[in-house]
Amino acid sequence: MTYSPRKGTILIVVAGISALLSAMALTFLVRMRSDVEESSHTVREAQAHIMMIAGCNFVMESARLGWDISKTQKVESFGWVDVRTGEPGPRDYNGNQLGIGTWVDLGLSASSRPAKRAPMFVMVRPPFAVSPRVATNPIETSGTDAFKPYLRRADPQPVHESMSRIEYVDGDKRMDLSRYIPTWFRVWRASPSTFVITCGVGETQGFRNWQEVKTAGMETLFGGDNQGGESTFLQLQNQEVRLWYLIQWSAHVAGADYHHFQNEFDPNFIDAFFQQPINVSQDDRSQGKQANPVGTIQMIQRLLREPDVW
Repeated sequence: MTYSPRKGTILIVVAGISALLSAMALTFLVRMRSDVEESSHTVREAQAHIMMIAGCNFVMESARLGWDISKTQKVESFGWVDVRTGEPGPRDYNGNQLGIGTWVDLGLSASSRPAKRAPMFVMVRPPFAVSPRVATNPIETSGTDAFKPYLRRADPQPVHESMSRIEYVDGDKRMDLSRYIPTWFRVWRASPSTFVITCGVGETQGFRNWQEVKTAGMETLFGGDNQGGESTFLQLQNQEVRLWYLIQWSAHVAGADYHHFQNEFDPNFIDAFFQQPINVSQDDRSQGKQANPVGTIQMIQRLLREPDVW
């Protein structure tokens, strides 16, 4: 029998090409995995910035609205710094301090003052969800009711016409798992008007450490009060994005005659701070753009490092 050396050469070439293709495929898969991880991190950081906005809104609304005196009574307060006396708030109409022993109580030391933790999720149907229908009472163009602006139906309408008032008011507060992104924020009060807002995207539910989980009695969220539960929490903590902001609340609001048109005129015409009475007949852009009556956020500072207390 005779053997041709060419057969061995072809086998070596084929094996080399196969190895090269395998290496290229592996490199491609590794790069794809890296791109997915980078994209996921970008999405999580963007979501964390949204949580900063949610935290600022929470601080502003908490300055004035909805403080519980009892299970059946809610009262309005007068700001984180009481606008009547300048004392640290929140305080009720009679000047009594609200929130004693909670996250707003500056009488507690910084190390023992708790933070307000707020896990966030999309509800299946929020309370008072309204229909996106634009024309609830369309004007007919024919028939006996043509061009008659009847208001037969209340506007806005519930998102589902057949639901009862109780369903409309209560909503469906279950988590919408199809749109679930594990996000949260927590607020720690540093002084009468300054707060540290921590924004996070991850499965820790806003707990700072395992000891805080145990203090709250929420070990079951991570597998129980054992080494495995703590290990799970630490693993989730290492995977999530956390951002810290120092913000300052102010009681100042703009006047009712203040307009900020954002340069809607010709670029050569400066109108960014144009003042005039609201609803004037000679101006078609007379809608008042009033600031939030519960106050404004005077300062937002991104903290580059984790603060000692938050």
